[in-house]
This record gives sequence, C-alpha cells and structure tokens, in this order.
Amino acid sequence: RKYPLKRAKTPIKQATFSGYLGLIKHSLALQNRLDDWQKSDTQIFTWLDIVKQIKLQHSIRQQLARLEQQKKQKKGILQASAIIIDKSNGHIVAAVGSRNEQLFGWNRLLQMKRPIGSLIKPFIYYTALADFAYNANSILNDRIVEIQSGDKLWQPQNYDHKIHGQIPLWQALAKSYNLATVNLGLEIGIKNIQKNIYQCGYKEKLPDYPAFLLGVSEMSPYQLVSLYQVLANKGFYAPLNTIEMLVKKGKLVQINPLQSKAVLKTQAVKELEKILNQVIKQGTARSLNWRLKGKQLPIAAKTGTSNDLKDSWFVAWDQRYLSLFWLGRDDNKPGGFSGSGGALVLYAAYQKLL
Repeated sequence: RKYPLKRAKTPIKQATFSGYLGLIKHSLALQNRLDDWQKSDTQIFTWLDIVKQIKLQHSIRQQLARLEQQKKQKKGILQASAIIIDKSNGHIVAAVGSRNEQLFGWNRLLQMKRPIGSLIKPFIYYTALADFAYNANSILNDRIVEIQSGDKLWQPQNYDHKIHGQIPLWQALAKSYNLATVNLGLEIGIKNIQKNIYQCGYKEKLPDYPAFLLGVSEMSPYQLVSLYQVLANKGFYAPLNTIEMLVKKGKLVQINPLQSKAVLKTQAVKELEKILNQVIKQGTARSLNWRLKGKQLPIAAKTGTSNDLKDSWFVAWDQRYLSLFWLGRDDNKPGGFSGSGGALVLYAAYQKLL
C-alpha cells in the first residue's frame, strides 16, 4: 500500500514519524524539489510501511526503558536510531531518529556521526576475498600488533583480551577478532579497502592510519546502511529513497524508477554473506538463536561496538529487508552496551513484533 503525504494541519513538531519525515525532506533536497514540501497542492507518495514504522517505534521505546533499568541509568539518557530498507531497491520502509518520534528536531539518522566500530570489518574481509585470493578457510594470524606513531604506541586488543593464534578467516570475522582483522588489513592495504568502500557510494574522506581497520571512521546511520545495502544486495548499489512519486494538482510530475548498478564482485559478496551467517550461528550475534526462537532468523548479521562502549551498532538482513540499529548517548559518554548487548536487543525486540 502507498500512503500519500499531505501538508500537515498541525505543527510539524507534533509529527508522529519525525525521523521518516526528515528522510523525506532529505530525498526531496537531493532531487532539488525541497520547495514541494511546503506546497499544499502536492502529494508525496512514499515507501513508508506504516505497520513496520509503528512497531519499530514501539519496540525501541520499550527496550530503551528496559535497558536503562537494567544498567540503573537515568531515565531517558539512552537514545537510538534505526532504519529498515528494501535491500534490492533502496526503498526506506521505516525509520526512527529518536526514542521520541513525536518531536521534530535533531535527526540522528542523518546528522549524528559516530565511530562505526566493527561494522567496518565486512568491507575488509570482502576486499581480501575479492581482490587477494583469500577464501573462508584461509589462515589468519590473530597475534599482537604494535605500531609506533611518533611517541605513541598503538596496541589494539581483542574484546576478550585473548590471543587466538592461527585461525580460519571465517572464524576471525564471525567472532570479530580485532588482531586478526588488523593483521589482515595491513597485509592487503588500507587503500585497497577504502577503494571498495568508495565504490559503494561513500563520498567523504576516510582516515588512512591503522585504527581505520577497527572502525574509527565516523558515519551516520543513513551513510552506513547505504554501504551495507550493497553487501546485502549481492554487490549491486541502489540509492536510498523514501519517495515513490509526486503528484501535483492531480497530475504525476515525478516518478522515481529503480536505479541499480554492480559495484562489487558478486561471488565475493556471496561468500562474505555465508561468513556473516556464521556471526548468527556461532559468532557475536548468536544470542539471536534464543532471542528469536521460533522466528525466522536473518541470513547475515554483524555487531559493532566503539571504544569504551560508547556506541552500540547492529546490522542484519533477511531475504528482503536490511535493518540497521544504533544505541548510545547524545553526550558521547559510554552507554555501557556492546553491539550484541544493546543494538542487537533492539533489533530482536522489533523482529518479535512482526
């Protein structure tokens, strides 16, 4: 079903779906049609799925309150954003930019940029699979890394503070081992990894120092889900969009056709997807097996956590939809949740309502 968006009779700050409305304005701006937002004779038909949107908002509000209580945090201190897209065409079907979608203000989906943590890793492993003849069973070295930069020594560690020695590539990604990833990234080259990220449509400059390999790059949820759309769609890029068509004075003035182009190697993306399925079966997202018991599990997933547990990320996709969740605090202080303990929980709660 398609829902035309008409000019509101009440102030925009009372909008029920403020995050999604912000994305509509963003889509209009990209098409140089922002003036249509204010015109009463224009109908904007969107890809909004009202059922998914309401369930997404409800599950986020409910789970944030529960997680605050779990950590004995001040009520209202945690924030979240989430975006659900049809992975094959980039249509945005639901989006939340705040725990309170009644308020129209700062849209975290577009305006908030945070370190993406381990959500960078699939792009590192894709590069190894696509461009350097690695495969899922290639042996990687999970060993100590020490890099001197001026008077500073960079010494990354694994999340479990252990050294795992020689391990297969699939396990390094499924378990999200930092040391194996850094050693791999340094071997294949940061520039080669970044080339593939730029191929997926990313426009901003990426850092070229080793910490890039552990996700110090800051991105918005909108930017990040756009990158993952390519991975979820077998290497084919489709621009994100909320708008199906515009109707002005009863006449169709614009329709947005499907745009899709191959930007990554399909076979390597398929192999990567199989490894990301192991993230669910025995890796960092394995709690989905009991959290979603009796429900259809996604076919691929990845957790992400930034330094000091400041940002909790989770991305997953099934046969049709790609979902990305972020959880954290606006003051950039530690929220206290890893990707599997925070954003994944929000995703699971949403899925249980479908």
